[in-house]
Amino acid sequence: MLRGLIYLILLQIAGDTIANMFALPIPGAVIGMVLLLAILIVKGGISEPLLQTSQTLFPLLPLLLIPASVGVVAYLDLLEKEWIGIVAALVISLVASFMITPFIFQRLIQITQQDK
Repeated sequence: MLRGLIYLILLQIAGDTIANMFALPIPGAVIGMVLLLAILIVKGGISEPLLQTSQTLFPLLPLLLIPASVGVVAYLDLLEKEWIGIVAALVISLVASFMITPFIFQRLIQITQQDK
C-alpha cells in the first residue's frame, strides 16, 4: 500500500510542479489526476499497489470533502454577491452532463461490444 500512496503523492507533486512552472489556472491535483489517467491508459490497467491503496482510501473519501466544505463558509460574502452566476453555472453544467453522459455511455458500450 505504501508504494501506491507514494505513486499518488508523486503524481500530485508533478501536477503542482507543472501548474507552477507554466502558471496554469488549473490546480496541481487535477493535473496529477490527468497524469494518473494517462498512465493507466498507457499501461492498460491498474497496478496492484495502486489498487490496494485506492481500495483503502475510497471509504475515507467523504473526510477529504470536509475541508472544501469548510472553505466555502469562509467565502459567504462572495457567495451572497455572486449567487446568481454560481447557480446558473451549476444548473447549466448539470443539464449538460445529463445530456452528454448517455451518448458517452452508449459509445462505450459499442466499443466494448466490438472488442468481443
